[in-house]
Amino acid sequence: MKKSHIIKTTTSLTLAVTLLTLSGCAAISTAIKNRHLKVESKMSDSIFLEPVADNEKTIYVQVKSTLSENFDGLKEKLIQDFQQNGWTVVNDLAKAHDMVQINVLQMWQAKNQASAWGALNSGFGGDILTGGLMGLATGYATGSVGAGIGVGAIASGVSFLTNSLIENVYFSMISDIQVSVRAKDGQVTQTTQSSLSQGTQSKVSQTYQQSSDWIRYRTRIVSVANQVNLKFEEAKPELQAQVAKQVSGIWG
Repeated sequence: MKKSHIIKTTTSLTLAVTLLTLSGCAAISTAIKNRHLKVESKMSDSIFLEPVADNEKTIYVQVKSTLSENFDGLKEKLIQDFQQNGWTVVNDLAKAHDMVQINVLQMWQAKNQASAWGALNSGFGGDILTGGLMGLATGYATGSVGAGIGVGAIASGVSFLTNSLIENVYFSMISDIQVSVRAKDGQVTQTTQSSLSQGTQSKVSQTYQQSSDWIRYRTRIVSVANQVNLKFEEAKPELQAQVAKQVSGIWG
């Protein structure tokens, strides 16, 4: 074997071993750093409510979802949190001093931390993102086409094996929240403006007014769960509990 071939082969093997070591170290670092489940929430807009007398603490709770998933656990947890804070949850809207309505828009595995929080900036009723796993591509320059392919194959295999065993997973839950407080004196006049598309070239603008005895506030809550190798079944109840805590916290 020529000396130049031996040098190239040795270099390729050295690089492959280095890649294997680095991949292993990165995986171990990720596993250690994210070994504990972390769940947190953020609101797009703050809501401040006036204190309510103890004898008026009655609230109506409504939870809906545009997803196929069942979110009964969210409503149950929310009711429990309200009751622990001295509120009576009522089924008759006419008897409610306050009302909270939650619409769960999306629960998905995000690519990374940035995409997990991405829907927060658009606020209530704004755009939401679609989920997906992030792919990685890495290139290596070598003095030999054959050596480059061999090293690339090894690196690809190591990366695939590492990612299969250790993956830093983010699950995001996006919910739009409407809080309503019954007006004490008189009715509230609400003006709604909308722009409707008519075909591809024109739009129809509408403005209408209606009277209501509810003062309304709106916000969006994004909750994110993060842990190595986190499963949807593990993330779902934790995210629901986090949303319930965040919503009930509006009332202090």
